[in-house]
This record gives sequence, structure tokens and C-alpha cells, in this order.
Amino acid sequence: MKTALLLIVLVAAVASWAGPSTHTEPTADLTFTPLAPHASPPGDVVAFWSQAYWSGGQGWSSEYRAYPLYDCESADDFYSTTGDTIVMVEWWGNDQTLSGISEFLLRFCEDDTTGPWHLPGNVIYEQQILDFTEEYVDVVCDKYTCDVPGGFAPTPGQTYWVSILGIHSGAHGGHQWYWYECPAEDYWGAGAAMKSVFWSNPEWTPWSDSSVGGRYVELAFVLYSLGDTPVEDKSWAQIKAMFR
Repeated sequence: MKTALLLIVLVAAVASWAGPSTHTEPTADLTFTPLAPHASPPGDVVAFWSQAYWSGGQGWSSEYRAYPLYDCESADDFYSTTGDTIVMVEWWGNDQTLSGISEFLLRFCEDDTTGPWHLPGNVIYEQQILDFTEEYVDVVCDKYTCDVPGGFAPTPGQTYWVSILGIHSGAHGGHQWYWYECPAEDYWGAGAAMKSVFWSNPEWTPWSDSSVGGRYVELAFVLYSLGDTPVEDKSWAQIKAMFR
């Protein structure tokens, strides 16, 4: 009976996670269009990088306290033109855990170019996030916002990866926290990456090449800084066209 229940849970989880997707691999002539404006953030922070929420797809990014076997981490890349310190992050997700999400783990990683793909490299910033806001977006999605403790100052002119994991202690592996994707017009750089021992990808792997992915994925997040740089005077289309 326990085996049969576990199989039912896993099948349901795969069906929920995979979801429909019309995303395709970006091509060299892909034209990026300016993003719709986001709500004005508090204080003087400015959004220097933005990949908006798209409701058509999502990927797992959960860390289980009780069942580490089911951990699945996702990450996506971004580019820092000027090296302004990142002080706030915004992202979109779907909490289907039984215990709820009481904390997140925020990581910034170097860009690993040693293999055939760009992937997350060494972790150079990691913080437990206990203080965050959660805002209702629609029946399946919430928007999360948090300050970046101590700030993260990237090197100008470098690509980095951001990873966000929902931490929980759900009853079993059939329930996850999901990180939503962004629309195709916000694609930049390499596709999102994932790693999960349970899904036979113990090392970072592109979602499009993973054992359970098989499709192109990029994730929804916004990075805010305190800087006043030339980047802020350019449209998102110009910025992404320069560095894609």
C-alpha cells in the first residue's frame, strides 16, 4: 500500500510541475521588448534587472528539512553592467507544500563556463531569508520580496546566477514550492538550470536537458539596487540586446 501511494504522489507531482509550455529555445535574432512597469519599490531602490511573471510554467526549487532526498534547486542568470550593490529581490512562486514556506535560501553564484553550457558555479553569497513579504497575485501565484542582507556587490561586466529555494518540512516529496517562469520576451543568456539527486541530476543541468525537463525554461525575478547608473536610462530592450 505504501509503495502504491508513493507512486501516485510522484505521478501527480510530475504532472503538476511539468505543465503546459509554449517556450522555445531563443535564437540569435530574438527581439526583446521593454517590460511592463512593476510596482514602485519602497525607498530609493531601482530595478536594474527584470524578468516578469508568466503563468504558463514553473519549476521546482525546494529544500526539504525532513526529506532531503526530494530537494530540487533552480537558478537563472543575469548580467551586472556597473556592479551596483543588489539590495532587494522580487520573485514569483506557487506554494504547494503541506507545511507552508517560513523561510527562503538566497544564493548568488559565479558563471561556470567550463562545460558545454553556462551553468551556476561557485556560491559567492548565501543567506537565510526569514524576513520576506508575500503578496497575492492570483489563485495559484504569490509575489515575494526580501531585502538582501548586507547587499551583494557583483563585479561590473560579469554574469551571475541567482538561486532561490523555499525551505519547508512537508510530509512527503509530492508537494513542492514552485518558482514561476518568465515570458519569452524576457529571455536572456542561458536557460535556467536545475539540480536534484532524486531526478537523476545531482549536478547543475539546463532544464532543457534535465531528466524531467525537456523544455527551455527561464525564471521570473527582479533585482533592485541603490545605484544611479547609465543603465537606468536605457530601455530593457537595449540592455538585453547589448548582452544577450
